[in-house]
Amino acid sequence: MSLEASSEEPGIPRESLQRIDEVLRRYGWTRVSAPDPVADSVLSDNYRVETDAGPRFCRMHKKSRTIERIRAEYELLRWAGERGIPVVPPLVDPTGREVHRIGGVFVSVFPWIEGRTINPATATPDNAARLGEIHGRVTTALVAYESDWVQVNRRLPRWETNSSIEALSRIDDLIRYYPAPPEDQLRVQERIRFQLERLESKEARPLSDFDALHRQTCFGDFHERQVIFRDNGAVAAVVDWEGLCFASPTWELVRSLTVSGMLEPERLAAYVSAYARSTTSRVGEVELAVEAWWQNMLHDTWSLTTRFIQGDRRPERFFDSEAENLRLFADERFRTQLAANIRSATHL
Repeated sequence: MSLEASSEEPGIPRESLQRIDEVLRRYGWTRVSAPDPVADSVLSDNYRVETDAGPRFCRMHKKSRTIERIRAEYELLRWAGERGIPVVPPLVDPTGREVHRIGGVFVSVFPWIEGRTINPATATPDNAARLGEIHGRVTTALVAYESDWVQVNRRLPRWETNSSIEALSRIDDLIRYYPAPPEDQLRVQERIRFQLERLESKEARPLSDFDALHRQTCFGDFHERQVIFRDNGAVAAVVDWEGLCFASPTWELVRSLTVSGMLEPERLAAYVSAYARSTTSRVGEVELAVEAWWQNMLHDTWSLTTRFIQGDRRPERFFDSEAENLRLFADERFRTQLAANIRSATHL
């Protein structure tokens, strides 16, 4: 069956279909069924596509991504693969291109990798250990990686208190003046005012307070959805390297524990112990890293700005967990105990 680029498929934007068909044409392939949106994607439009050459993964980069950033990501991806990290490089077309500009959007094509990701709701300590082990391996591989692009363009953590207050206040006004805001928006407003209260108090700390954190090239966005496992528990691939940055590896560890839902003591111990055993990176400054992650969360407005200013509803899936973690980390006793738990698991 041949499908034209103008074909309509339920729930898939016409422009995306046209881009998929055009990029496949450049590789000499044809789509044989409707593309299937990848569930774990957040702001990138990613699709599993059945072609006459087999299944492919089509990635449409966010419009904010520059070609320089995409090339830096792929350079790092190949570098990590050469050092034993299971990765999936983009496919190169017959002309040697791996990034295609189609309709104003950069598009890449990858092989489709079969496997599964860890579900935080049902994860066992063994699952946590497997995730921590590969995180440690990735961190170690990146110790020696140097790139002017990474150091100049992506340095984490990063925040500015007045900018966060301004953004949250604007969103608070949007909800407040909305006629009869629904219950979910009222919950968001409660979270916003919780943040604002603390940002406007002495709890907010400047970024310069954390300059002492050791930094290196890091994955930047390591969490459970970035690692595909085979049925036997082996890692099939570490995917989505677009968060590459120059950051504190210990800060990234605390971030991953939080985002991946691994804060429960038994799972945390399994994750961190496996991480520490499989990395030669410096796992230190734990208390400072925990405080930096708390300040990062306190200042973060990404999901709210994307939803209420840009009108993109996809980050709504994170609202409840963000609000829960915000209140959890606001308790200084929790942060102190978390740092102690991490330090104990790494034997520091």
